[in-house]
Amino acid sequence: MMDKRQRTTMERCYLAGPMRGYPEYNFPAFFAAAKNLRARGYEVWSPAENDVHADGFDPAKDTAQPMRHYMKRDLPAVLDADFLAVLPGWEKSQGASLEVHVARICGIPVWDAVTLATIKAPLSETIAPGWIRAEERKPKLSQEVLIYHVLGDVDRAEVAHSFDV
Repeated sequence: MMDKRQRTTMERCYLAGPMRGYPEYNFPAFFAAAKNLRARGYEVWSPAENDVHADGFDPAKDTAQPMRHYMKRDLPAVLDADFLAVLPGWEKSQGASLEVHVARICGIPVWDAVTLATIKAPLSETIAPGWIRAEERKPKLSQEVLIYHVLGDVDRAEVAHSFDV
């Protein structure tokens, strides 16, 4: 089957989707999507696979680390990607919606992981409900403040350098 998107070089894909609150942190869906995207010829960076390889994380028995632990390595991977592929339910996930938001403000395309259709949600809709309420965005949060909000109390120079904010 021909991929509907034509490419001349292997594109890097960051796979984003919901984890917390799902059985086995939704790892089976991440593994299946990564396999499918690789079969289509994409280089895939999957946070689920990375958690297993980097941390020895077992989704059947381990408890997740705080969000900051994952975002410190996931956000740079988002910025290294040619595009994001999102799993169903990404809109309700704080981590995945943040990854999509960062990709969108940095001009990185966001595609549906199954259909490869472009996700065209307005930026205001890429942050999960409850993540930052509208009244908290007055005045609007900068990229820098949004990243600090997620990562917590970190060295501002380190974040600014790492994410070019």
